[in-house]
Amino acid sequence: MGNVPSGSQDLRVVGEIQVDEDGFFALVNASTYEGFVDEDWSLPQLLEHFAAARRLASAFVVFVGPEADGTEVNVRLGHPKRVPDDGASARIDVTDGVLFVPSFTDLTMAAQFADSAVVEHPERTTQVHVPGGTYEILAWRTGESLHVSLERVGEQHLAVPTDQWDGTVAWFSAQLGN
Repeated sequence: MGNVPSGSQDLRVVGEIQVDEDGFFALVNASTYEGFVDEDWSLPQLLEHFAAARRLASAFVVFVGPEADGTEVNVRLGHPKRVPDDGASARIDVTDGVLFVPSFTDLTMAAQFADSAVVEHPERTTQVHVPGGTYEILAWRTGESLHVSLERVGEQHLAVPTDQWDGTVAWFSAQLGN
């Protein structure tokens, strides 16, 4: 099981939460995320697709870097008292009480094939179970770790503006620990 702080009674993780082998971390609402882009998609198209999904509150994708392969992701409910300056944020809707953590390979297969779901085998995909609702996601790095917090929100403003990066996906610096 992933690293979940003890104060997160409403959060349950099934599987290991890590940065995938391509250096990406994603949280996806499998009920609302539309994965297909084009049979011959390009990386700019895919990144724009991720940005559109973020705006629709159906997916949150960040690039940590290929050297971060296997880095543990610490997930918690509730934001830290001090919001990190260099984090990434978005909203995500949880409709079925679960968010999935697909790999970049899962995301690209769904992008290429219209009949391929981003979560083909839920039982083999890492899951983050939280009560339904809309959540603000914050992701930030410290040392050798990626941290992600989820906080249920109403219509208040995000703690960190979602337009702080280039409109595609959040890219953390190339090296962990900087």
